[in-house]
Amino acid sequence: MEMHETIPALVYDVHASARRIERIDSDLKDYARPGARGGPAAFDLNDAVQRGIHILTHLIQRKTTHFRLDLAAALPPVRGDAQHVE
Repeated sequence: MEMHETIPALVYDVHASARRIERIDSDLKDYARPGARGGPAAFDLNDAVQRGIHILTHLIQRKTTHFRLDLAAALPPVRGDAQHVE
């Protein structure tokens, strides 16, 4: 009976981990191509921060249960490399 409960949970965890690895791999490939878009460009700082947090979600969840992200509203665009900010 225990196997009927344990195996689906294990399969779910493996699948979730594979999705997380796929996202991290994709994010790292994007990061490895700095300037691929042709130099500094205007970008939304809040979006870059959220993408950076997305990369670190697993680590943050392992280290703390008190993480809080407060983003400023209506920031002007920033010029630079968004991937380096991430």
